[in-house]
Formats: sequence, structure tokens, C-alpha cells
Amino acid sequence: MQLFQHLDVNNCGSICANELYDYMSKHYMSPRMSDAQDIIREYDGSQDSRLNFDEFCQLALPSTSPSLRH
Repeated sequence: MQLFQHLDVNNCGSICANELYDYMSKHYMSPRMSDAQDIIREYDGSQDSRLNFDEFCQLALPSTSPSLRH
């Protein structure tokens, strides 16, 4: 939850590609905007070009641990 809140810079309850890109730029070497957009597209179940908390959890939590997901 803390990472989600950190990424959600404008506190709207979801993360857009720009917010993800900014975070990646600060923590990784030279991401492309298309990298952030691809990540959003991959995990965006509601297809609104944003990640809500549940969608973000699908990205951030290990897929092999159902107890962590719940």
C-alpha cells in the first residue's frame, strides 16, 4: 500500500503511465515511456489506462503466493 500511495502522486486512487514512468526514471536506468505504458496495459483489467490498487497488486505481489494476494 505504501508503494502504491507513493506512486499515486496526485492522490486520485490510481496510477497512470506518467506516474509509473517518473518513478522508474528515479529508480532505474533510462526507461522509455512505452515501458510504463506497456506495464499499465498488461495489468489494467478495467482498461482505463490506469492501475487501481487491486490491479497494482497483480503487478507487485508474487503470483506464486495466493496468501499475499489476498
